[in-house]
Amino acid sequence: MKFSDLVDIGILGELCDSFSSITGAVTAILDLEGDILTATGWQDICTRFHRVHPATARRCRVSDTVLAGRLGKGDRYNVYKCRNGLIDVAVPITIGGEHVANFFTGQFFFEPPDKEFYIRQAEKFGFDKDSYIEALAKVPIFSEDKVRSMMAFFTRLAKLIGEMGLARKNQDEANAELRRHQERLEELVMERTVELSRANGELQAEIAERQRADEALRESEERYRSLIELAPDAIIIHQDGRLIFANAAALKLYGAAKFEQLQGRPVFELIHPDERDAVQARMIRVRGGGEVPVREFRMLRLDGREVPVEATGIRIDYLGRPAVHAIFRDITARKKAEEARRKSEKKFLTVFHAVPALLGITTLAEGRFIDVNEMCMRVLGYQREEMIGRTSLELELWGTREERERVMRALEEQGTVREIEVNLRGKTGERFVGLLSAEFIDIDGEQFVLTMINDITERKRAETEIAILNTDLADRARELEAANRELETFNYSVSHDLRNPLTVINGYCQAIRELCSDKLDEQCRQYLGEAYEGTLRMNRLIDTLLNFSRLTHIKPHREPVDLSSMAQAAAAELQRADPSRRVSFLIADGIGVEGDAGLLRVVLDNLLGNAWKFTGGREEGIIEFGTAEVGGKLAYFVRDNGIGFDMADADNLFIPFRRLPGAEESKGFGIGLATVERIVQRHGGRVWAEGAPGKGATFYFTLPGRTNDSQSGSRGLSPAGRSVASCGEE
Repeated sequence: MKFSDLVDIGILGELCDSFSSITGAVTAILDLEGDILTATGWQDICTRFHRVHPATARRCRVSDTVLAGRLGKGDRYNVYKCRNGLIDVAVPITIGGEHVANFFTGQFFFEPPDKEFYIRQAEKFGFDKDSYIEALAKVPIFSEDKVRSMMAFFTRLAKLIGEMGLARKNQDEANAELRRHQERLEELVMERTVELSRANGELQAEIAERQRADEALRESEERYRSLIELAPDAIIIHQDGRLIFANAAALKLYGAAKFEQLQGRPVFELIHPDERDAVQARMIRVRGGGEVPVREFRMLRLDGREVPVEATGIRIDYLGRPAVHAIFRDITARKKAEEARRKSEKKFLTVFHAVPALLGITTLAEGRFIDVNEMCMRVLGYQREEMIGRTSLELELWGTREERERVMRALEEQGTVREIEVNLRGKTGERFVGLLSAEFIDIDGEQFVLTMINDITERKRAETEIAILNTDLADRARELEAANRELETFNYSVSHDLRNPLTVINGYCQAIRELCSDKLDEQCRQYLGEAYEGTLRMNRLIDTLLNFSRLTHIKPHREPVDLSSMAQAAAAELQRADPSRRVSFLIADGIGVEGDAGLLRVVLDNLLGNAWKFTGGREEGIIEFGTAEVGGKLAYFVRDNGIGFDMADADNLFIPFRRLPGAEESKGFGIGLATVERIVQRHGGRVWAEGAPGKGATFYFTLPGRTNDSQSGSRGLSPAGRSVASCGEE
């Protein structure tokens, strides 16, 4: 046992501290391992210098070693002058004759020190001389008589400490012995208790000892009660059908705040009426001595709420009388989980059979079907009983055995496969193509494979047909491209071949008019003029046809275009060409798009020119250009109050050279609107018209791309509109 375990080091420290305060002497107690247990009053010359510097510290350790070594020889105390010049004294502490620790004092002089020695020592070891000499001056000087008196005190103190430690040691040994006796006594008591328990049955037969037996039984009941009060399951005991005990879990299950609410109540009142007969029959078996296995039934709480429970019961003797010990477990959470699982399974089965793809669940080991959905049976042509329990290989569903092995390898390596194309065969031998996906699923702790196949047979056929059509279309496109090139060559050839004789005819007409005009009568001059005008119209028709054909190949150059300014310029040109007309132009400001400026100018020239022509019969024509929202999209329109048209003829408006009824008097070749349609289509838009006979017409067109936000969704007119009046107005 260690010295520190035998004495109160704290009290010794306080005693030593008081001694140092009174005498000025230092103290220290060290155990035999050299650990300092307490130390007081140590001099600065030791703590700040001698025990800090490595060389002087070694001298201190030599002093400690010499002192401890001499004490081991049995001396009452030992005085030693350390190599640093101070006096140290040690007193052994023994307990029961065993040397267990040492009591040290010292760090003093018997006579005034040699100051020169310490000055040299300060210089040798690099101490701050002033601080070192100042610390030297604090070291006390004791006479030998005083030291002997101190040693007598320390010797007696060491003896007292030893006696205290010995008393503590003896007390600990006595306590240990007492504990051993107590443990043995407890063993004897336990042995006796076992003997008494075995004899308890015999003692019950003796009336004289019944009181003692009853007491033992009550103690047993209390122990039993303590155990079952901590049980997590509800435990009750009832005698003659009435409750006589319920643990805390049972109170909580029944919804009772205290046992008095349950005590003496008929146990069957707390069972659902529909369950009472069955439970009562089980109770009869229990009272007969049998143990009833776990059964589920519905219990009633005090508030009338039903609680599903699992219960079991056994007959016991309670306070000398037969009783029933029952254990209940609330299975509400389990029931909810089972219900949720049933709903989930039902939902799964509903989805499983409703999915418009082939679904099958097979065992992992052999691949036997345990379920298939309606689509699977319908596509493959099997009945459910023909598939359940059989493997896909037995049914010869796979195109080849290798295909199935490839799918299973992928499933084992990746844990899932997605949309692998497979070839399958139905009951009648019909083959089809499917995209197969599969993964592992867990059912009641066992792994199965869920497989889904999307029938893509028709899609594959369609893809094949589309590939053939694409090939045909590509061939047709090449043919059309060649035809267009031939047509373009033909157009230029025709243009050239037609223009040459027209140029000759035109030249002859001019020559005859200039050279022979005075020789011709009026009718001949008229014929000559008509021939000349015919050549000009033919030239314009050739130009129109060439320009129209070019639109098939031209690619619009897109850039920001101000349609409002472009429309105003086109309107101005129309008015300059015929200033006598009374026409008002209403052109919205700020309409901007992205498109080919040259082609869009052709669109506006044709639409505005068309409106100009067909308002010619009006006393005052009104032509409007703006924007409108049509079907949630922005559209541009040109509207007039001209002769209009019948909507039954709307589809013929944009057919080249097709003239509507009533338009025969108008100039032109009937190709302007066809040109507009082709340009708008080349921009990715569309064009259409609305009108009614005698009520004017409106031509709409759309152009994908950036538009002026201020015009979106509006009619397109500025607040007061924009009017360009004809020169004929006053």
